[in-house]
Amino acid sequence: MDGQTQTDERWRAMRRQRILEAARMVFARAGFDAASMDDIAFEAGMGKPTLYRYYGGKEKLFDAVFIDALDRLEEALDDAAAREPNGTERLRMMIAAIVPSFREHLASLRTLSGNAAGVERGQRSIFRRRREGLETRLSNAIAYGIETRAFRAIDTRMTAKFVIGMAWSGSVAGRPDEDVSTALCDLLFSGLSSPEGSRT
Repeated sequence: MDGQTQTDERWRAMRRQRILEAARMVFARAGFDAASMDDIAFEAGMGKPTLYRYYGGKEKLFDAVFIDALDRLEEALDDAAAREPNGTERLRMMIAAIVPSFREHLASLRTLSGNAAGVERGQRSIFRRRREGLETRLSNAIAYGIETRAFRAIDTRMTAKFVIGMAWSGSVAGRPDEDVSTALCDLLFSGLSSPEGSRT
């Protein structure tokens, strides 16, 4: 790949990210039904034909925003696993990343009308495909906590499923993200703490 091609690829990637960020803001503010490609183009500072060239339409762009959010969430979970040696704090950081991500995108799903049933099915299908990766990261963090004696021995995969489910439910509770994360961690750690109380 020559230098010009690399420059063009970087430029296209930056434009794609700019469109996604603009779409994320417009969907969060207006919801899927009320948001328009004109609104998103204005927010991104570019013409509507450019949006269609990159994403083909509002439904595809809505899905792309959700996929981008899941990509970012996975990066945040990987970062927590790499940076935090304390088992309890590692899991706490992961939960603190999951809750706001779920809240923002569940809020978008809740604004869908009956006419957008296909969009909702698409988002749920995307999440089902990606859920396993989130569960694996949480399961590994719980296993690490067990190995370092932060947590007692427990079924890590099942617990990861519970965490995802509780975060999903808590994100629609209408409470601040920090309150939901704190409540979830309190519930988990009161049952996961090792008998020795070690926090290594």
